[in-house]
Amino acid sequence: MWYVLKTERFGANVNYLTLHRTNAKLLMNAFLNTFLIFFTTVAFAQSEQSGDTAYFDVEKQKFGDIKEYKTADFKFVSPTVNLENMVDIFMPQPYNFSPQKGSKTLKKITAYTKSGDQDTKKYHSEDFFDREGKKYQTNEFGYVSTYFKYDKLGRLSDKIRVVRADTVYHHRYRFNKNSQLISYGTTKIQYDSSGRPVSFKDSLAVDFPYRTVIMYDHSKVRIEEQKNGTAIGFREFTYSENLNLIKERYADRTVFHSYNAQNQKIKTVEFTGENLYRIQTFEYSEMGDLKKQRSHLGPNIKSGITTENVPTYRYDAQGNKTFFKSSSVVASPTEYFYENEYY
Repeated sequence: MWYVLKTERFGANVNYLTLHRTNAKLLMNAFLNTFLIFFTTVAFAQSEQSGDTAYFDVEKQKFGDIKEYKTADFKFVSPTVNLENMVDIFMPQPYNFSPQKGSKTLKKITAYTKSGDQDTKKYHSEDFFDREGKKYQTNEFGYVSTYFKYDKLGRLSDKIRVVRADTVYHHRYRFNKNSQLISYGTTKIQYDSSGRPVSFKDSLAVDFPYRTVIMYDHSKVRIEEQKNGTAIGFREFTYSENLNLIKERYADRTVFHSYNAQNQKIKTVEFTGENLYRIQTFEYSEMGDLKKQRSHLGPNIKSGITTENVPTYRYDAQGNKTFFKSSSVVASPTEYFYENEYY
């Protein structure tokens, strides 16, 4: 039996503390019901984010025992492709093709570098920004320039790279009303009735037998390179509910990723075939910069090679980066210095 102290009123302005015996079974049931509600709430909250850490401990499992993660009722909203990156082509949401965007007061960034065997820093590049924060020009090494143009909605429309006086390329970007890329130069992208990219091909190569096809299974995306309709290569990407890439699968390797609540990658586990190859962990500063990266590599992961990178950052009063240094035992560190000019 459990006992509960309860106050009751007997007559005017008189309170008496009386002791009531309460059936233990009823009280226990109430406790269990409360705990069940709490546990269900917590479990549901965790399941909402479980995709980001679904593969967190895969290195502890045999490759063949790793279960495929699938999201329920998953739907991509206005996904697109990035044809500048021919590996991570698929973009799970509208993608901003614009280059680095500065604050609306940032006018110019001049970067210098200094390697471990150098006594003085050397000029590296300059980035120029308009009053809206959009980058309109980059100059590298004094003779390589890249120019950026934008449409009326502020989306990147042209990217022109010039080496000395020669134009190396001129990429043109065109978008639909959902800001999905529909053409990149002469390459046209096709979308299905659900607004997902399903194929792309150079429109000038009429008789060219190759094309890229994209297929979907919940949050898993399969990209095939096809010749006359037959697959000759593939890549598979699986995403969490938060649209973070949690699994990559290729013909000879598989990579798993995990993320924190800020959608920052905190761990990567890579297999070659069915053998564990590498584990990487990542830590971040309050500014969101990588604070520490640790890699463990080797056929036997427990006795393999461990490397650690602890970068250093400095910022100005406006919060823009003024210094970066990568610290690694593998290679001589390179220091980056940034001089920021403001409107």
